[in-house]
Amino acid sequence: MFQKCPGADSQRTPILSIKLCPACGKEVEVFSNDECLLCDECGYREDARMQTCYQWCSHAKECKTNQNI
Repeated sequence: MFQKCPGADSQRTPILSIKLCPACGKEVEVFSNDECLLCDECGYREDARMQTCYQWCSHAKECKTNQNI
């Protein structure tokens, strides 16, 4: 088992992703440390923290293997 998350260093530098607003389809920039997705075009707001680190971290497979998850 790890003493700390092997992806912890990558968590300090936010990862940018482009999402499409589900309401109007406009591209919205979302960083991995953002709490919500907020569309400047239509005002749509969605909680962005619903994903777990297993869904975006490049070390997820390693973590799952070592933690037997």
